Amino acid sequence: MAEYARNLRNGTLTISDGSATPKTLVVPLDSGTLSWDETPAPAAPVYDRESIVQVTRGKEVLHNVSFDCGFSALTGITGSTTPTVRDVLKKLGVALALGWTGVDNASGSAYCVNLIFALTAPETGGTGETITFGKFFEGGVSGKEGDDYNKLSIKGQCVTIAGVRA
Repeated sequence: MAEYARNLRNGTLTISDGSATPKTLVVPLDSGTLSWDETPAPAAPVYDRESIVQVTRGKEVLHNVSFDCGFSALTGITGSTTPTVRDVLKKLGVALALGWTGVDNASGSAYCVNLIFALTAPETGGTGETITFGKFFEGGVSGKEGDDYNKLSIKGQCVTIAGVRA
């Protein structure tokens, strides 16, 4: 079977909340990027009288995720049913009014969403792979106005990265 190159044109990034019937927002990635670092848990040596006798995995660590996307408005219009990417990631404005909920509602937990990147298979046009960045929390948003388009750059961290190939 031949391997085909895939890129953002072959996929969609969807933000999903923690509601019983999840609320979703498709992120416009036409002129953007998506990147992540899957960081393994650090090695933790086990010592016996100052000699390393075993190496185990240490505590889990968070994974860095970032993406750029186009935007036409920073915040949604009051009374609208469509929040903006920034509203959803920060649970502000329209997203707050529509009742977006975090995917981890434990007491004291940060507001988190799931990011779901679904890629189509270029050779068949069908579903190819889905990558889920579980419990993503926004760690910074920066914006840029341009002649061709406006761009938001979002960075954050997630707890899990899981891929499913169809």
